[in-house]
Amino acid sequence: MNVFWRYFPLAFVVMLSNGFTPQQGRTESPKVTCQIESYPSTKQKVPTTMIQNGTANLVPFIYWVEEVAGEKPLERCKEVSEIIQARYDDKTWSRSFLRTGKSSDNYPIICFVKEPKDKACDTERELIVKLKRGEDAERVLDKMLARSYRTDLKLTGEFRFYYGETHREVYIHVKKFIEEVERSRTERQ
Repeated sequence: MNVFWRYFPLAFVVMLSNGFTPQQGRTESPKVTCQIESYPSTKQKVPTTMIQNGTANLVPFIYWVEEVAGEKPLERCKEVSEIIQARYDDKTWSRSFLRTGKSSDNYPIICFVKEPKDKACDTERELIVKLKRGEDAERVLDKMLARSYRTDLKLTGEFRFYYGETHREVYIHVKKFIEEVERSRTERQ
């Protein structure tokens, strides 16, 4: 009998007792990173939150074009990339929406929520940016996602919609948005 087969059962038991499982080598959590990419309209190199999805492609998600509320684009890109990675790790990403709104102290904000009916999003874990008073959160969100420059995206109600009776806020279904960005990039290639 081959030496491999003689010791394989012992090696397998040792691997299991050390907490290794055959699925462990395969990461299910996409990698989220901040890297420098070209903004679609200007080709200017800007910090960009990139998401590695199920097909292992890096997909540009948020372009950090300018300073927001006193934070440099690269700093915020790194911070938000960590927030998004944490959402992937705790399995709440697929249910996430980006939304515009107001903070508890009445500043315009862009944040994550789990459902369109969620009202508040002031915690560090949810907040993407807190804007200056008077800034248009919808315009800033569109610029961050480079929506108007991604002309090949099919802008449907699938991933972008309004919700609310008195203050209609913009919601972006994150997973569907990323899927649409990747689909459009694949079609161009």
